[in-house]
Amino acid sequence: MACFDAPPAEGHVPVYKLLGIEIDPWLSFSKRLDKVCVLGRTAFEEFFHMAESTGLSIPVEALEVPRRVEPAVLYGAELLALAPGAETRLNELQAAWARTILGARNDLRNVSARLSVRELGWPLRLGTAMILKTILFFNKILLLPDLHPVKTLLRLALQLPCESWASRARALMNDPRLASPIPTIFEWGEIPDGLLQVAAQDAAVRKNALRRYKVGVVLPLLTALDREAYLQASTKQLPGLDCRFNQLDDTQERFIHQLLSIGHKTSWRNIRLWWLIRITGKWPVPLFATGNCVTTLPCCSRCGLEEIALNHVLGQTCCDPAETSQMQSIFSARQTADELFDSICFVGQAEGSQLSEAGSESTPTRAGAVLPQDLAGLADSICLAKQADLEAVAFSGTGRRLARAAYGLWCNVRNYNGD
Repeated sequence: MACFDAPPAEGHVPVYKLLGIEIDPWLSFSKRLDKVCVLGRTAFEEFFHMAESTGLSIPVEALEVPRRVEPAVLYGAELLALAPGAETRLNELQAAWARTILGARNDLRNVSARLSVRELGWPLRLGTAMILKTILFFNKILLLPDLHPVKTLLRLALQLPCESWASRARALMNDPRLASPIPTIFEWGEIPDGLLQVAAQDAAVRKNALRRYKVGVVLPLLTALDREAYLQASTKQLPGLDCRFNQLDDTQERFIHQLLSIGHKTSWRNIRLWWLIRITGKWPVPLFATGNCVTTLPCCSRCGLEEIALNHVLGQTCCDPAETSQMQSIFSARQTADELFDSICFVGQAEGSQLSEAGSESTPTRAGAVLPQDLAGLADSICLAKQADLEAVAFSGTGRRLARAAYGLWCNVRNYNGD
């Protein structure tokens, strides 16, 4: 392969592939980034199709994506630091996954990328995970013996005035968005110099030193970077709930596990209804028809009031005050598992029935979407399609693997023997 402006010779290839990584003539890794984004979309769609067809609950899907999809996308992600716009594109890819799980795949305007990723309990944004791998690999090279050729090339690259992977990795460690610059493993000072010298000769010691460095300084600073981005997004006003998102949120770790414990008790649509309303404060039209979430519906199918927002169903005219508490508490993350289950069921019944009744009249929304007349028939068609998918999976290797005890654990079914 002829690099940069060198004239190509016979037998040269436009892109060279080494250990599964595409290297382009300008060493920008833009081709690799394109392929990673395609791979990410394909791998997620395969996982999502399998999860929906085999009956995995929404919280289980959310917890499995970092384990089953992200590793394939992050293979060789250390090199993507050189690709223009890599962090943004990876974050957008992950946001697309989150919107798909929430049931609003195409609603980019209303479903916040940062809030949806945070709501699903994913520890780091995908772009931040790329930065983490880049910084750790940079320091792994620093721990190599002084005469190692890779370390020699790194030292040389840091002395050159032009941009290189080494200078880019160093710039990421000094990113002004961080609360403080990330020191190198030698500058950190928490690992004795004698241990670092041993790490240069012993791979096991080197691995342990890098793990300590990651947990002690790199991961906390990058987690704080993502949390700051989330806090900025959490000031979003939720029009149908008359509050900001940060008034509903508490501790995400407890929240996602509470959803996991009740996910098998209620329908997927109820969970997605509750979740989309919590993030957007708008009517979750994408769960019933093509279109985006809308702030108001043209008319209440029960009382005839025009231009109704969410609070009309959740706490005003059409709702019995004895059946609900304050609207904000219904969507709060501070609820116990039982309270959360009751809230999801209440919202699913109240909001779902309003959208279904509006759909029976083919009422056009402000976004131009028309709710279908026969939602029951649509639901039946979806169920038949899922049954066909399930039968197809049952005869595949994936189906046989899912029929083991792990599948029973995922679905929260005890004593499942796979018959």
